[in-house]
Amino acid sequence: MELIELPTRANISQDPDGPGDELDVACRTAGVRRKVTTAGSKTYMLRSTLDPQLLEIAARTDERILEIEAGEAPSDDDSDDDDLLEGGYTPRFYGSIISWTHGEQPGAIGILYVILALILVHGRVIRDMDLRMNLRRLRLPTGGEVTFSALSTHKTLTIDQYLSSLMRQNYIDREQIGEGKSKGIKRGRVATQAPQDDEEGAAYQWRWGPRAYCEIGEKAVAKFIAEFMFDDRDADADEEAERPESSRRARDKEQRNVESKVSKMLDGIEKAAGGNLTGLR
Repeated sequence: MELIELPTRANISQDPDGPGDELDVACRTAGVRRKVTTAGSKTYMLRSTLDPQLLEIAARTDERILEIEAGEAPSDDDSDDDDLLEGGYTPRFYGSIISWTHGEQPGAIGILYVILALILVHGRVIRDMDLRMNLRRLRLPTGGEVTFSALSTHKTLTIDQYLSSLMRQNYIDREQIGEGKSKGIKRGRVATQAPQDDEEGAAYQWRWGPRAYCEIGEKAVAKFIAEFMFDDRDADADEEAERPESSRRARDKEQRNVESKVSKMLDGIEKAAGGNLTGLR
């Protein structure tokens, strides 16, 4: 692990290959170096220093590990494991070296990745009404709930509460736009619930927070989108099992076709984001 200081929004904007506001873009176009503060955010986080390829390998399913986990899984009538079964929660097993079974919240993290993806492909900023419209299409309406495991301090959060939680953790950032901007909550103060667009002209938009840039990165989210859309390696494996006569040449051709689609999707995401995608900061 390594301890890093989260960048301020000004430091994020000054990256010539990264996102920035309209003034920052105009300054770069005119060749003017925008003066920014050198003070740090005084906010720190721990992140892994393991090689991404090692993480990818460690997250793959291994049939031997899956069998061991299934054999050690608690039964419904096992009174010694009532704490794991509280609230109807039964741990899932993934058969990988890296286990998401006990300490993590893969469902909530998945929703976070979807939110970051929506922001990225909308030009790195999305209006509140557009974000909520897309979440509704994914069956996550404003009154909907994000479910956590029984090991969490809270079992569920509404979408507004979850967005506020992500703001407190510096994954996303909210800013007010429109006529009511002067009446908005000052930066750095987080409401108990994320406000929605109102009828008085005030509107809100969402951006990535510094932790998203430091913990995940735009390139990783773009890869998440592209592989979700086109990477059908699992499907190929199933088809291969059903068709043992499939030739190596045909499988290689299918794999090249998938890789070509993923590459085109990554190019499209970069254009939609409005510039070069950044890795970890």
